[in-house]
Amino acid sequence: MLYAPAATGPNLRGDYSAVAADFTVDQDWGAYAAGEHALWRRLYDRQAGLGTLVATMLPYSVVFLVGWTLFFAAWLAFGLPLGFGGG
Repeated sequence: MLYAPAATGPNLRGDYSAVAADFTVDQDWGAYAAGEHALWRRLYDRQAGLGTLVATMLPYSVVFLVGWTLFFAAWLAFGLPLGFGGG
């Protein structure tokens, strides 16, 4: 998580930036890409490449990122702790 320390602003603690980095950056889609690609080609389109899969899933990823960002902002606005013993 190299990007997490860079995300710490004057009012954002390090643990908050680590949580923000976890749900935005640490999505390990690469482990499933080959299986998803094979399934996509088998069920939907024999000529589909990896770019087709990425282009199809990109809008869902953007909605997911915006949704989690809004959820995290609301979480911070209500002052809820990040976990047991969290600040």
